[in-house]
Amino acid sequence: MATFSDLYQKSGGPLSKAILTILNGIKYIIDPELRALQIVDVAQNSSVEFLKAFWSLSEIQLMKQLPGLICPKLEVREEILVPDKAIILNKTSSNENVEIPAPTSHIPSAPVRCLLLSSVHRKGQVLKNGKSKMSNLEPKSRSLLFHCHGGGFVSQNPKSHEIYLRHWAHDLNVPILSVDYSLSPEAPFPRALEEVLLTYAWVLKNPDKLGWTGEIICFAGDSAGGNILMSVVLKTITLKIRQPDAVMCCYTPLVLDLVPSPSRLLCWVDPLLPLGFMISCLNAYAGTTATEDEYDVYDHQSGQRSRKISSISEIIDSILKDCTFAATNYVDDFIEKYGSEVDQKCQTEDISCNKEFTIYNFPHDIIFDIKTKCQKAANMGFNKISEIFMSTTLYQRVISPLLPSIEFPSKNKKQPKCDKNSSVFRKLQKLKLVSKNPFMSPLLASDDILKQMPPIHFVSLNFDPCLDDSITFAKRLKSLNRKVEIDFLDGLPHGFLNFLPFSQEAHDGSNLLLKKLHNQLIFAIAQYTYLEYLYMLPNIKAKTHTTTTTTTTAAAAAAAADKKL
Repeated sequence: MATFSDLYQKSGGPLSKAILTILNGIKYIIDPELRALQIVDVAQNSSVEFLKAFWSLSEIQLMKQLPGLICPKLEVREEILVPDKAIILNKTSSNENVEIPAPTSHIPSAPVRCLLLSSVHRKGQVLKNGKSKMSNLEPKSRSLLFHCHGGGFVSQNPKSHEIYLRHWAHDLNVPILSVDYSLSPEAPFPRALEEVLLTYAWVLKNPDKLGWTGEIICFAGDSAGGNILMSVVLKTITLKIRQPDAVMCCYTPLVLDLVPSPSRLLCWVDPLLPLGFMISCLNAYAGTTATEDEYDVYDHQSGQRSRKISSISEIIDSILKDCTFAATNYVDDFIEKYGSEVDQKCQTEDISCNKEFTIYNFPHDIIFDIKTKCQKAANMGFNKISEIFMSTTLYQRVISPLLPSIEFPSKNKKQPKCDKNSSVFRKLQKLKLVSKNPFMSPLLASDDILKQMPPIHFVSLNFDPCLDDSITFAKRLKSLNRKVEIDFLDGLPHGFLNFLPFSQEAHDGSNLLLKKLHNQLIFAIAQYTYLEYLYMLPNIKAKTHTTTTTTTTAAAAAAAADKKL
């Protein structure tokens, strides 16, 4: 990061940049203190353009060829374009139809690019030449993995995550479709959500083209991709269309807001996802305005929709009164705002909060509170004694001339202001929208919606900035009697899946995810088989008077389905 930041804005040919890379790399290896100063400067002053460039290093020509050299070979690796046309789906609870519109927010409508990966060539999958093999085709898979990549909403694509997706496609032996959604800040919220939702609808309508029977579909996403997939799940619930059979989210932010939870405060010192990076990504994804009516606030008293957008600059101006108490006031303000109840007026009418709940619980240490009050009282007493002593003749005529020239702060003198021109504070002030929209922050969805969630598995890291998001969401789902699991991995950074070939710890973490995904798929297949049997049971019972063989077969099918469950 330090070396790349030095070369980021420098001009020159490939040879000169290669030489400078080596020299700067040696410089930062020899001098850790200089390296630390450079990284701190990058973390505080980096722009979205820098993040895009730095996180896109995996997309250079050498890195693009690397998965094909060191990862499992795949028979199918095809780019698929999802047409930018509306798709009609049936509601699960009735015979009504739902139209999934083509994405139109912020940028012109365009087909959604996806990447299809499969370890074997299955029936229906089309190769680049437009023709399928007529022999040696594997049968269609009963399961499909629907994937969204991470990258802070601003960078990367399915190809940059291919380094672990190839392992997943090979080990799970199921087709994987990864969505290349549009990135911010050119296409902020809700464009990515619209594209992924349209792609999901297209997948449900065209299973044959993916080598899939249409039975079991599982969502999997890391970081920003997990956030978008959770929002798609909320959409399936509100639209009453088919939900995924299971969801896996890896180190996923579920509250896109500056909530000072313990894990979020670690962003100040996180080496790969510092606070400056997170603010830049949040600012880019939030955009300046949300244009769709469904993302406005519905006022139940007036019966009208209104725009409820809070400017972060207003919060900063009221909080940053002086340098001494800037951090304390900032945290206290957000604890007061988020530590009690969430505002009942949510960002949508469809997902309105009907119950108050606590997002984060902050423990209150009584002993610490007493010590703090005692310390304040002692400081006040000491300051008072000092003022009395400095007003005496002995101090002013004898002691004061002997002391060096020191300007003591006057009681009525204003404390120096914080430098609001520093980059982090500028980013906070530019954050136009602090959204309480559940489609941006799925943790803010109502209990009525979360009671309908499919089985979910969270994977987080012990020092990840998004750790508290996963824990809190898992607790809410558990309290609502939903099937939810969470695993914590030790010693791994945010985005560890992209380090799969280079780290044994990352490889072990990926194997754990594979095991959990495999279990989710097996459980979903068993459940699907059992429901299929229950659906056929009335017809089976109607035929029992004509043959005993049917009854025996039904009993055997029921026993097999129960065993799978």
